[in-house]
Amino acid sequence: MLLTKICTSGSCNVKRDPWDISRGFRGGRNMHDVTIRWMNILAMVVLLLAYNQTVTVRARDAEIAQLKADKEALEASAVAADSDVAGRWKDGTYDGSGQGFGGPINVEVAVSNGRIADIKILSHDGEDGTYFGMAEKLTETIVDAQSADVDSVSGATFSSKGIKSAVEDALSKAS
Repeated sequence: MLLTKICTSGSCNVKRDPWDISRGFRGGRNMHDVTIRWMNILAMVVLLLAYNQTVTVRARDAEIAQLKADKEALEASAVAADSDVAGRWKDGTYDGSGQGFGGPINVEVAVSNGRIADIKILSHDGEDGTYFGMAEKLTETIVDAQSADVDSVSGATFSSKGIKSAVEDALSKAS
């Protein structure tokens, strides 16, 4: 070890040479101490990363559980809404009439178990065949929706409105 002795007016100070590495790095810390410090820092970083991953997975699991609960609640409300529709009308066959583009449209609505089972077009005198042919497919949509409150067929708006009006008239008799 290199020491420098500095003496001034009767007092002497001993200073260590800054270039002397015999005592290790940073004023007496040897390589073993530095390695342990770096290993501790590395261990803390690994633990923090693992903790972060755990928190992320738990948050994702909680979100999935919430989505499943929301889905079940929606399915339950859909079943409840469907059961409300099921008993809406009295069983039977009901006639209804509505105004189309070229004149009246007459329909027959069959109700079974409180639901619309079938819709038949009885007459549509005065309606243009092309437009009415497009609007006629609306009866399937009404049966599927269990309501006459469906979108009209584009290009056959007046014929669609006549069919929907006729079905509504028939269902008003089934209430």
